[in-house]
Amino acid sequence: MTDLRQAAQQALEALENIDRAMPFPVAKLAQSAIKEALAQPEQEPDRRSLQAAGTHPAPCARHCESKAYEIEIRSLKSALKQQQQAEPEQEPVAWGVFEGNLHDMFFTQEEAQEMAALKGTHAKVRPLYTAPTQRPWQGLTDDEIKEIVGPWGDTPIKGYTRKMFDKIEVKLREKNQ
Repeated sequence: MTDLRQAAQQALEALENIDRAMPFPVAKLAQSAIKEALAQPEQEPDRRSLQAAGTHPAPCARHCESKAYEIEIRSLKSALKQQQQAEPEQEPVAWGVFEGNLHDMFFTQEEAQEMAALKGTHAKVRPLYTAPTQRPWQGLTDDEIKEIVGPWGDTPIKGYTRKMFDKIEVKLREKNQ
């Protein structure tokens, strides 16, 4: 029996004692209301009150814990997928000294910087790679499509024209992967 039910039972007993000593109509109403409430089946406490009391049942706690693990696993899978999709950063194979165009090439950055310092402030040192770094795909904007298709005035690019260019971009993306 909960504390609230015990308190209601004690209040009922007190009202019955008072009613025997000095009958009072309001006491009869209170007694019947308390008896009716005590006749109801005891309700299960809600999750929040159990958590506040520190008596949260283990099956529910295991459920909450498993949901937390599911969320963490999804998050880790997503992060892993993004990391796998990211291209590994290339290491430069050499360093170039540019004076407009490539002028000198060195195997270490330090040597290239020394040569650039001797050539003056117009010489720039840049890393040289075996393959150009991959840039993210950029689709065509409506303005670029208008440039290709021709003058349409203020009419926005939509419908068939937009769908056609979207399909062209999908094909190009497939071929370049």
